[in-house]
Amino acid sequence: MEIGKIIKSLRRERDFTQEELAETIGVTAQAISKWESGAGLPDISQVVPLSRALDVPTDVLFGTNADEDEKRIADAYAAIDKLCAGKPNGRADVYEEVVALLRELARELPNNSEAQFFLAQWLISGSDEDKYREAVKLLERVLDRATNTHVRSEAASMLVLTYSTVGEYDKANELAGTMSSLKETRESALDRVAFTQILKVLGVDQLNGGEVDANPLKLSKEDAEKLLSPIREHMRELSLELYFALFRYTEFKRRLGLADKNEYIELLKYGLPVMELGVLENESLVNLKRHNSSFQIARGYMIFGDTENALTGIETAAAYAEKIDYSKIDWDARKLFVEAFEEADWTKPLRGDPRYKAAIERIRVS
Repeated sequence: MEIGKIIKSLRRERDFTQEELAETIGVTAQAISKWESGAGLPDISQVVPLSRALDVPTDVLFGTNADEDEKRIADAYAAIDKLCAGKPNGRADVYEEVVALLRELARELPNNSEAQFFLAQWLISGSDEDKYREAVKLLERVLDRATNTHVRSEAASMLVLTYSTVGEYDKANELAGTMSSLKETRESALDRVAFTQILKVLGVDQLNGGEVDANPLKLSKEDAEKLLSPIREHMRELSLELYFALFRYTEFKRRLGLADKNEYIELLKYGLPVMELGVLENESLVNLKRHNSSFQIARGYMIFGDTENALTGIETAAAYAEKIDYSKIDWDARKLFVEAFEEADWTKPLRGDPRYKAAIERIRVS
């Protein structure tokens, strides 16, 4: 069905006159009449207001079938998983093939924001500046058209990164300035909902100055854990954000000549308790994070030429690797641990040392 006929059908379903619809989206009634008769088309800037006024996704205006689109996208995900399976370097080995597949998907579904976003994700996972600039255009289109708040948020975050990568810092800063602050996220909102529910369960009357109810509601352990889940998820997200911000700060401070060896190592050590906050209930993941932290600390010592402490750090990493229950982790962590050490440039001077060899063997067979 043509877009004009779709607009007309939706307008009538919602009992709008042409004048009422026109006033809602800021155009003339003559413009609506033109679109509905096929004598003209909405401008790209009018698509999102039009979809909101008619209370439908933008894709509906273009006559796409949402179920068919979802199946086509799901098939693409499955095809990519199959392509990546068994490849030594995973995504890197099939990068061009996947990009070609996703370009075809984007051509087939030109008005589907998820398809455009999916392609942009892969384009910026490489190192080709032309592909980054292609991703910029796709992400700008997603922001123009997408009505889903989550999709828009993800696209905006990726676009800030992509603008920055290609040197368009003014655009990156301008877009970043329009985004929600860290405390205004989905996780923080769900945390607040859980917080108020828990106060109610505990018998705290928020509307009466925090008075404690003499007869608090009863709650099963299962329901209590369910209430805590959103707060726990918020903690996890915050811990990840804080850890990566801390690591960037630490690394760049050293590279800019603002941190000596002792300060650099101390800053790296702060990362461990931050990471642990994200995985408190899973002892295997806690030990995995401890292993990763020990890896970074050992690297830090080697940057400053301290081989003794670097070897101690590697031995500590091996000890944590031995404590992990790998059956509770859905990827080959041992292989990745060993590869991280064996492929890192900083370990080259240590590889002949018996302590290094013993530690890597402990990781390999843990």
